[in-house]
Amino acid sequence: MKALVIGASTEAVHAIQIAKRQGYEVIALDGDPEAGGLQAADRAFCVDIRSPQAVYLLLEKEGIRPDVILPVPIGRFLTTTGEANDHYGLYGVSEEGARNSTDKWQFHQKMRKEGLRSISAWLFLKGMQIEETNLPAISSYPVVVKPRYGSGSRGVRVCENAHTLLRDLSEEGALREDRIVEQMVEGVEYGVDGAFENGHFHLILLRKKMQTPLPYRQCVGYLSVPPESDLKFCRRVEAFLQQTGKALGFVNCLLHADLIRQQDDTPFLIETSARPSGHHLHDLFTPMVTGLDPVASFLELAFSTKTEEPYCVRRTKRMMIRYFDLPEGRLEKVPQEEELERDFPLRDVVCHLKKGDEIREVTDGASLMGRGYYILEADSEEELHRLSAEIRSRFSSSV
Repeated sequence: MKALVIGASTEAVHAIQIAKRQGYEVIALDGDPEAGGLQAADRAFCVDIRSPQAVYLLLEKEGIRPDVILPVPIGRFLTTTGEANDHYGLYGVSEEGARNSTDKWQFHQKMRKEGLRSISAWLFLKGMQIEETNLPAISSYPVVVKPRYGSGSRGVRVCENAHTLLRDLSEEGALREDRIVEQMVEGVEYGVDGAFENGHFHLILLRKKMQTPLPYRQCVGYLSVPPESDLKFCRRVEAFLQQTGKALGFVNCLLHADLIRQQDDTPFLIETSARPSGHHLHDLFTPMVTGLDPVASFLELAFSTKTEEPYCVRRTKRMMIRYFDLPEGRLEKVPQEEELERDFPLRDVVCHLKKGDEIREVTDGASLMGRGYYILEADSEEELHRLSAEIRSRFSSSV
């Protein structure tokens, strides 16, 4: 049995390892010959994964017909995985589902048409020169500016008035990529790990976000939400994402979503993608919290005729993953991992920071992920926050 990886970043290594343990020969494809997941595969090829035809030609030349395409964190070119699944008749995300989730403008239009997204949004195309005369008359602020394509919260920021919006859109001259401006919805943000099996949605883990202040509102950590602690909202999220999947064409796929809990507990979907979450979530935090590995379950279901409940989580532990969003400045004191493991109830810690490093403002996921993370387990959310604050106090910096 052959498992294909389209987009072999370091975040694909987990899926590659799972597939190899299940007996698959893994073939990894990426346009970057230095991609971190290529060496983990049995066979690896450098090919333009933006082009499904280039992928088909390579596989035909090598005599490879995949039995499954591994679900891995990837951005815009999840569409190539969707097209290849349709082309080979494989279990997994379809082209329709991939395109409806990776194109944020298409996603917005689909959701609005189905009555699942009521906000207004505006599209600005690559190459446009933004001036006061071609800025739309927006009745209420703040608004969110984000790229039409991409992941990891790249290029996302909040503008609180027309002046800052004009400055944000015009500062680079002609737009270097399509951008979307949409009305901001107030509330607490959450992340979701889930899956669709034959069109039915399964909630694997709901995660409450910890975020930086405006204008970037970047996620710097997550708190697991055991369903029994907030059952009504969990059920609302399940029902809402079931409707979302039907609207977007999700049938058999893993899912990552970002949503807002509005004041009346109604979920508002920021965006979603038919693939697993990144940032050490699907491969580390979610299995640690739930005991369920989404990729392993996906592979088991891809060729299974079993009828029992798939993606079944029996217990959700109270845990936190926090990235090192430390105060800006030059680090003067950095504790050793062994010290943190000795003094705190850590389930895992990886710290790449060292004395003398310059800590800058967190503006996107990429500016944070390379620093490392720590994972705590405790009996309450309050205790997790207390322990996290103590860990952070072990670091010091000069302005």
